[in-house]
Amino acid sequence: MSRGVPEVRIVASVRYLLFGLVCVALVFAAFSFGGGGVDSKESFGPAREETGVAVPRVAKEAVARVQRLAAGLKPAARRFLRAFFRYEAGEIGDGVAAALRAASTPAFARELLEALPRSSIPGSFPPVARLGRLETFFISPQADRAVVNGEAMRGPAGEQFSFVFVSIDGRWLASGAGE
Repeated sequence: MSRGVPEVRIVASVRYLLFGLVCVALVFAAFSFGGGGVDSKESFGPAREETGVAVPRVAKEAVARVQRLAAGLKPAARRFLRAFFRYEAGEIGDGVAAALRAASTPAFARELLEALPRSSIPGSFPPVARLGRLETFFISPQADRAVVNGEAMRGPAGEQFSFVFVSIDGRWLASGAGE
């Protein structure tokens, strides 16, 4: 019986050794494929030019143009939505009509103002909504068309909305309802 004990110790030692080697290999693989713990933002940030990778001037100009367009999109969408929410609640005064014309393409403003908002109960309209969530997405390679999605809050309930915006002469204008 004493002869079986050394064999068991040898088998157990080999198992522990194999287990340790597998653990070391897994840790090594994790650091190799994971970038050694480097944050991905650091890998792709502005330091790319410092690494000697040449970025064409055309690409830099395109990125700058997209950034300028994106910076103006949300404020333009908010201006349009403030007017649209008032329009939707039945406020069709000169101020709302002028705000809709200023924030929309001529065709979309005409479409809105010719088809006055309808209420489910004649003579009553919902309260003016307030803006909740707002998201923007470019839908053209030139970044001159975008969809603005979000949520309008009327009391505790939220209502989804979606509008298409176009950039005309550097200004974002609502051009129609989204899908």
